[in-house]
Amino acid sequence: MLPLIDLLLPHIVDKQLYAALSLAALLCLIGCDERRGGLFSAMPAGYIGEDGRVCDLTPGLAPPVGYRLDTLGTLPTNDLNYRKLRFVRPDRAYLLSLRLASSGRTVVSRTDDGGRTWRELPVSHRTDPLGMACYGRDTCVVSVTQWEGTRGYRTFDGGASWEALPFEGPVNDLVSLFYMATGQLFAVSGQFGGRVVRSNDQGTSWRPVGDRTDIRQLYPVPGFDSLFYAVSTSNDFIALDTAGTLLYRWPVPVFQNGTILGLQVIDRDHVVARGVSTLHISSDGGRQWTKIPERVEGFVGFETPARGIIVTREKLCTDYDVSLTRDVFAVTTDGGDSWAKPDTLSTHLGSDLSHCQSMGSGEWRCILRDRLIALRPR
Repeated sequence: MLPLIDLLLPHIVDKQLYAALSLAALLCLIGCDERRGGLFSAMPAGYIGEDGRVCDLTPGLAPPVGYRLDTLGTLPTNDLNYRKLRFVRPDRAYLLSLRLASSGRTVVSRTDDGGRTWRELPVSHRTDPLGMACYGRDTCVVSVTQWEGTRGYRTFDGGASWEALPFEGPVNDLVSLFYMATGQLFAVSGQFGGRVVRSNDQGTSWRPVGDRTDIRQLYPVPGFDSLFYAVSTSNDFIALDTAGTLLYRWPVPVFQNGTILGLQVIDRDHVVARGVSTLHISSDGGRQWTKIPERVEGFVGFETPARGIIVTREKLCTDYDVSLTRDVFAVTTDGGDSWAKPDTLSTHLGSDLSHCQSMGSGEWRCILRDRLIALRPR
């Protein structure tokens, strides 16, 4: 019988939440049955996995083929659940988190040395962070669940001080928050679907864009100031202009029985869509999609339409109450037709890796559990 956490996995979108639940389940295995002598003593001696070898924890981590893996620093912990990482320069980044203790609290941390050290910035009280967008080096807007009339916070001085924002206008909780190159803010009003909204005054006031109320995710298209791609509540792929006019809408059959967790818009034609353990690529602006024939456990990203990095599951060890995934980084240089993988497998790499951002010149920076890592071409 698969453990409960594996049954819940398709419904868990947040990777940190999945990792926390996995850890809690394993700790319960230890504490709830004193007859077990160790962490995996419930596993039959010499239990053989899918590849014919004994299942065990694999502490080693092999970098992607053609890359080196560098640890840049340790992230702040203190009961933090990471929500968004945003580098605004190679040396400066903001980390949006939820502090789980004390009924929840929005926390922003900042580094000015590329991730080696972090300091916590005072932001808010009992709110749940939903999104963060930064413009330039010092300006950031954070959206949160409403608390005593406050729906967001804004800083113009790199987080030294924060101003509470009521978000004036017909808006609810704001997700998919981002700045355009013009300085305008865009977002979706509603955690589970709603309207596109826009702010021309750094988040003070908002107004609806168009009359659609079924938008769940919104993404800018690189190189275009008047084009968005969106995912609807029915998992349709939608193109909109900045006035909210529908340019086209494509039902995506491969997603009708699942959920699109997110998009990476590489350019106007090339889009990558992530599902639960699946990855689909479009090269014609969302009209047609090709499924990657890999069990995808994690996603780094595509630097170009041809070159990308993902995490694939290579082995699954299960018995009646223990489940271990053995994953690897996989690199494609031909748009997903083939993937190069190292020989060393890593336990739960896919669930530990999150919040990857391209830094240009082939470099990616990601969170790996409580570390900030860099993947750099050799």
